Amino acid sequence: MTGSAPPQLLRPRALRPGDLVVVASLSGPLPAAYEPNVQQAVAVFERMGFRVRRAPLLEAGRRRWWSAATPAETAGELNALLRDPEVRAIVASDGGQSALGYLDLIDVEAVRADPKPILGYSDISLLHLVLHARTGLVGFHADMAVPGFGGAWQCAPAARRAELEELYSRLLTGTEAIGALPASPSWECWRPGRVEGPLIGGVINRIVLAQATPFALTPERFDGAVLFWEEVTPPRRERRGFSLRRVGVSTDQPGP
Repeated sequence: MTGSAPPQLLRPRALRPGDLVVVASLSGPLPAAYEPNVQQAVAVFERMGFRVRRAPLLEAGRRRWWSAATPAETAGELNALLRDPEVRAIVASDGGQSALGYLDLIDVEAVRADPKPILGYSDISLLHLVLHARTGLVGFHADMAVPGFGGAWQCAPAARRAELEELYSRLLTGTEAIGALPASPSWECWRPGRVEGPLIGGVINRIVLAQATPFALTPERFDGAVLFWEEVTPPRRERRGFSLRRVGVSTDQPGP
């Protein structure tokens, strides 16, 4: 990717009521214990006014090592969803460890021809970064079926669930910037101020991993960008900055 012109920003089309949303296994498998979570997630999107379908590989108990299928099978299913004009959004069932295995098998021409929102975080952030690098696709670093829509959402108070459903409905159907995000319970400010720029990020070790692939974002793509990272147990600040610098990303870190 070094020296090549970056692709133009590729925005998915906004969804309409009745559009088809598909929940798919893009990384980890679906343990049988989490089958109810998928059913709850389906109900959430139906309440938003969408039709919902499960991709065939999203079968409880289906497993091949850390995934539900081989890399070729997972890529084949994702490519079928990308090529299907009826499918208007793809929601990852969960994170995991296996997105790296099929990055080179994704039909990027299908992405360019019909860009669709792909929702997910954790390992799915690797998918977002690589597709953004290759096609300019805007990634949706957002909740997933098992841990989010069908998991943590179901434990939240009714008012918070309604707030989140309204937010995600606007995210998928609106054409304007989403605006302020409702925090729960509150945002923690490390350094006050205001900045603007392209938003690039994901799980911090997936950012580094993406930069180690042939599909890396050029270092220039990070110039002027707002870098965000996701981490459950943050590594030490020095090690975090060192990892990013080793792949050509310069950071000004406000965190502890």
